[in-house]
Amino acid sequence: MSAETVFLCGGQGSQFFGMGQPLHAEHPVFRAELRALDDVARELLGRSVVDAVYGAQRRVTEPLDDLLLSHPAILMVEVALARTLAAQGILPSFVVGASLGELAALVIAGAVSGEDALRACITQARSLLARCEEGGMVAILEDVSAFHREAWLHEGMWLAAVNFSRHFVVSGPSWRCEEIDRRCKEKGILCQRLPVRRAFHSPMIDAAEGDILRAMEAVPLGRLQVPVYSATQAGWIGEVSPRYFWQVLREPIRFLEALGTVEQLRPGTVVDLSPGGTLGTFLNHHGAGREGKRLACFPIMTPFRTDLAALAKLDAHQRGREASAV
Repeated sequence: MSAETVFLCGGQGSQFFGMGQPLHAEHPVFRAELRALDDVARELLGRSVVDAVYGAQRRVTEPLDDLLLSHPAILMVEVALARTLAAQGILPSFVVGASLGELAALVIAGAVSGEDALRACITQARSLLARCEEGGMVAILEDVSAFHREAWLHEGMWLAAVNFSRHFVVSGPSWRCEEIDRRCKEKGILCQRLPVRRAFHSPMIDAAEGDILRAMEAVPLGRLQVPVYSATQAGWIGEVSPRYFWQVLREPIRFLEALGTVEQLRPGTVVDLSPGGTLGTFLNHHGAGREGKRLACFPIMTPFRTDLAALAKLDAHQRGREASAV
């Protein structure tokens, strides 16, 4: 497979207030695409997702943990950014999706319309809020073997994701997340409570399965126009079914295996569409210290409001590659 340019799409945990705001303020394509999706969201929610996420009273350090905002907002900014890149002639050879990002990946690959994906996304959020008890997730910067070895980490918790060799995420009840956060700090282990109030990728969301499966059966599905690699399945997506939409929320994220596939294909450019550039950070850590492994990775949306400069840097990189290929 040719892998000139790869897009990475992430899900819950990476979001923040103001994500993509510099692009919304200055880039006409991004603004138009985001506002078009926001019109759909407004019909379903009775309020603007964009106005809520870009509200002047919000700070980037404040957790964006209202699922009816964060779930559609993540999808919206990733799809709008992909369409912005397409307008600049930057198209993916394949797309890697993780968790909710797999839905964005299907939109980018042409299998689902942005509007249908957004409706599905909001339905998911409503079902999770109505059916499932509150929970949480904690990202831990430590070898994943610690989860299996240490009772204080695994008792009453589930392994939600393995992102690279020394980064994993646990999911479970809120009180256990608080306890793990405290114990990690006592032991000098770096960790972060993710801005989510449901225990994704665990049995704690099983009560929403029926609602979500029924809703997904109504989503029109087309054929993939671009290959998509699923971090849930740790493999290439073939035919998309309604159950797939449930699995990407329920099953563990195997992003470490996705990183191995990306490195093996050696793309010339990796573009991280996720808020905060989280997946690109995982990719860089995975290849750190291994000669010839680090790839040209471009996170675009960050809390530091450098989106426009990052987009210009990516554009210059692509132009340089095109010139060298002539």
